[in-house]
Amino acid sequence: MRPRRSGVARLVALLLLATAATFVAASLQLSLGTTQKPGPGVVPLVSAVFLGLAAVTALVGRRRADEGEPPAGAAARAVLVVAALVLVYPAALAWFGFSIATVALVWGAARALDLPARPAGLLAVGTVGVSVLLFRVALDVPLPTGLVGF
Repeated sequence: MRPRRSGVARLVALLLLATAATFVAASLQLSLGTTQKPGPGVVPLVSAVFLGLAAVTALVGRRRADEGEPPAGAAARAVLVVAALVLVYPAALAWFGFSIATVALVWGAARALDLPARPAGLLAVGTVGVSVLLFRVALDVPLPTGLVGF
């Protein structure tokens, strides 16, 4: 009989909840703007709230169900690659700017999840295109340009 890992899952959910609370506090330092012109703090605030809800759901869900088998082989590698990409992303934003860093993040995550290179590239470029249109053009939210100016 395999030991349950509910303690690890609970710890991860609590860390995510603490991260969400930190992000909520940080996003409230930014301007929320108005309903006609949202400020730069709106998206981080909404994202943090959803992260917090996901963490609470994970905490409650852990009490109701046994944890499944941990990912093995390629699945574990994909989880590690995506986690590493997410951890490196903030530094990449500062150096390379939103467009290049986000294309690299989405493409790398899609490839780690076994999406072929061409569809992964289309997904990455499409994600950046939609994000730029939504935030930079429609909402007039400045996106990081990085040292290379993109």
